[in-house]
Amino acid sequence: MNEWGTKVGELLPEPWKDFALNTLRTNSIHSSEYSVGQQTFSLEFCPIVEMDYVNIYGLEITGRKQAEALVKNSEQNFHNSLDSSLIGIRIVDKDGRNLYLNQTFLNFFGYKNREEVEASPPQEHYTPESFAEYVRRGERLAQGEPLPDEYEIDIVCKNGAIAIYNFSAKKCCGTANRSTRFSIMTSQNECRRKGS
Repeated sequence: MNEWGTKVGELLPEPWKDFALNTLRTNSIHSSEYSVGQQTFSLEFCPIVEMDYVNIYGLEITGRKQAEALVKNSEQNFHNSLDSSLIGIRIVDKDGRNLYLNQTFLNFFGYKNREEVEASPPQEHYTPESFAEYVRRGERLAQGEPLPDEYEIDIVCKNGAIAIYNFSAKKCCGTANRSTRFSIMTSQNECRRKGS
């Protein structure tokens, strides 16, 4: 109240006056945030239509806002580390749909972007032996059997050479309705190092 230069029962300054009038006009609760110095407040404007005024309730949320900022910053740092990793990273849902691919993963297969992955999935580049193993893993997964955490995949490069990749996959971020697998790839030899 002191910050707004008003008292209980007096008119609000702009733009809060318009905010309160809109609350009355729509007869619905409106929320906003307001910062004073280092503090942040959550404000709720509650209409009392029959009396033609608005009650304003405030809750100090500085700690919550700081925690949210820390979490957001941490998530961004984590995402940046995935994006810039020299390890190929792919995250898929339980149906094998891509949720995330980093640039290194794309480079390993010679993809330019995510759309190319959707058009020509990685398993289409496997050698016949690796593809057969891929099919067996899919059957085991469908039957609820555990999958190996690590295995090798041989990929046919564009120049016909064979690149060998170490592959590690772990179930992560699972919920009752949705489970995902976090996969990482490292190379023993890469197509692009063989002139393709």
